[in-house]
Amino acid sequence: MSSSTAADLSLALYFANARIHQVLDEALSIRLGINFDDYVLLQSLADESDMELVRLATYLGNTRMGLLNKIRPLEKIGLLVSAGNVSQRQVRLTPAGQRTLNTAQQIVADDSNGMFGDEDLGGVLELVEKLN
Repeated sequence: MSSSTAADLSLALYFANARIHQVLDEALSIRLGINFDDYVLLQSLADESDMELVRLATYLGNTRMGLLNKIRPLEKIGLLVSAGNVSQRQVRLTPAGQRTLNTAQQIVADDSNGMFGDEDLGGVLELVEKLN
C-alpha cells in the first residue's frame, strides 16, 4: 500500500469513526441520556463483575484520571459504582447500569444496522480487526 493510500485510509477511518460516534451519540442520548463513549465503557464492564480502574483505562486507551472523569457522572446517575483507593479502585455495573446497557445494546445494534448494509459488514469488520 502506498503511503498516500495508507494516509487516505487513516483519514477515512477517522471520519467514519466520527460519523459513527455522531449517529450513536444522538440515538443513545435521546433515548437513554448517555453517549457512545458511555456505552463503550458500560459494555467493557459487562463481562466482569469488577474491573480495576487502571486495567479498564488501559483497555479503553485512556488515562486513569481521564477515565475517572467519565466514571463520576455515571456513578451519579446510578449506572456504575466504584470502591477502593485511586490506585486500586474497582469499577462495576449496578443493576440499573446493566438494564441501561441492555437497552443501549439494542439501540446500537438497530442504528448500526441502519448505517451499514449486511453485505458490507464482513469485509469492514475483518479490516478493522486487523488494526486491533
